[in-house]
Formats: sequence, structure tokens, C-alpha cells
Amino acid sequence: MTALPAIIITVGVVVALTVWFFVLRLRHVHARLTPEGFQELEIVVKGRYHPDFVVVRRGIPVRLNFRREEDTRCSERVIFSDFHTGSHLPAHQTTSLSFVPTRCGDFMFTCEFGMYLGRLVVVEPSRRGLARMRWVASGKTGDRLPRPANGTSTSLGFVSGPIDHGRQEKDNV
Repeated sequence: MTALPAIIITVGVVVALTVWFFVLRLRHVHARLTPEGFQELEIVVKGRYHPDFVVVRRGIPVRLNFRREEDTRCSERVIFSDFHTGSHLPAHQTTSLSFVPTRCGDFMFTCEFGMYLGRLVVVEPSRRGLARMRWVASGKTGDRLPRPANGTSTSLGFVSGPIDHGRQEKDNV
């Protein structure tokens, strides 16, 4: 009978680790690679950022579509303080932010008052991601990638603004 408490404890630890693992896996979202070569993801702004933990790959253009479903003052802006940039988010509209992450790391993005918090984790690209990036760089998809901003001291080429579905996306830089 002395083995029973050890078995119960072992089973409890295994169940706790399994739950912890799946909770952490469900918490983050990887951006989807589009045919144009962008890593794209929609982030809903409503009481917080949904999802609030985003994983992207270094060196591959990113397009984050912030869909603001509220009109509270706190969510009027999204700020990427590590890159000294941000964007105005009009209420009940989708605003696209495009950039090329050039360094790996864990970066925060917040609302203007720091109440809505999100994390952007930039990791090394996979072999498939590198192959897709080379295919896009070959010019087969046209000139639709964001260019680095002129004279910027940040590591991102940044393009932002409301999405206009009636026209083809243009580089605003």
C-alpha cells in the first residue's frame, strides 16, 4: 500500500504538466504565410488584444491587421515601443501594419495607456520560410513587399494605415 501515494502523486504531476503544456501552446499564434510572402495575422482589439501572443519569423515581411471592435479611448493606438513606432486604430475598422522584423527577440506592443498588452516574438525562420522568402524575392509575386523606411533608426520598415479593400495595397513609404 505504500506505492499508492507515489502513483497518485506521479499521475497528478503528469496531468498538471500536460495541462500546463497545452495551455501555453494554445496561448500563442503563429502568423500565416500568404502567397504574397507576408506573415499575416488578424488581431481583434476588444477589451484586450486577441491573440495577445504572436510568433513571427525574422526577415520575412509581417502584416498585422488590427480589427478594432470598440470605441474606448484606451484602444485608439497600438504602440511598438521597442521600434519607436505605432499606429492610430479607427473604431470599428481594420488597420493594417506591415514591417520586416530584422532581429530576433521578445517585443511588447501596447495601447496608448499600457492597459492592453501583447507580445510579438520574432524567431529564426524555418527552411520552408526561407524558401518562400527567396521565391518572393525572385519577383514572381510583383513588388508588393514593404520597403524599409528611409532614414529610420529602427530595425523595421514600417507601413501602416486603414485597409482599403477597393484598391491594391501600395507602399506608403
